[in-house]
Amino acid sequence: MNERKSTFMMHCGAHHVDDVSHVANVVTPANTATHYPVPHIALYELFMARLAETGLRLVDEQHALHTKHDIPGCNWFGLFELESERSDYNLVAAMRNSHGKDFSSLTGLGDRAFICDNLAFNIALQLTRKHTRNILRDLPQLVSRAVAGLMDQRIQQDQRIELYRDAVRTAPEADHLIMDMARARVVAPNKVIPVYNEFIDPSHDEHLNADGERTVWTLRNAVTEVYKDCSVFTLPKRCASMHGILDGHAHVVDAIAGEFEVLAA
Repeated sequence: MNERKSTFMMHCGAHHVDDVSHVANVVTPANTATHYPVPHIALYELFMARLAETGLRLVDEQHALHTKHDIPGCNWFGLFELESERSDYNLVAAMRNSHGKDFSSLTGLGDRAFICDNLAFNIALQLTRKHTRNILRDLPQLVSRAVAGLMDQRIQQDQRIELYRDAVRTAPEADHLIMDMARARVVAPNKVIPVYNEFIDPSHDEHLNADGERTVWTLRNAVTEVYKDCSVFTLPKRCASMHGILDGHAHVVDAIAGEFEVLAA
């Protein structure tokens, strides 16, 4: 496995775990009349089995556990870095699960840039099946559909990034976009100036286009650079909102512009 340290920050109370055995050791709460918690490790094993069927090579995997509601390891988040044909970034798949009804189980597909290690999610597929009596029976089909959906989105993800790179933006246009993101709570008020400054003077020349011009890609990386210490538990929602704004300014087709696709049982 690749030992490269990733951008993987968490809420207060959450912590990295060194090995998936820690995920396996989390005690799943007892069923109630209305709620049937799914063991984190069961979801992990299903996800990994379906991922293996895609033929993509796993480069790295990392896990975080969050104790909440007095439930040790209540929430789990896993990141799975996958080898890409691109020379500048790898694909990143993600999976999360909760024993405390904090959020639905979710898978996501994103990218991690080699040059800056910034992580962003481009697509999130939400597993909306409620944790009721037959959840374990239905889960394999849901996970299979989710992973298939992730893989179907790979080409669209590459298209989005290329469109971002082609969309040159001036400083005033970037300022307008940053304020749009601030109004949408993608960028906090105290981050507006840092994001703008990062757009004007990027930390990495690779965030400019071949002619040295600033683009929507530059702005997207300005946001992810400033927020590279963002909690991984909130990152999918933040990225979905960010892309919802940037897609319109990069002429991304509607098929690529979706934020959250719901996969209902």
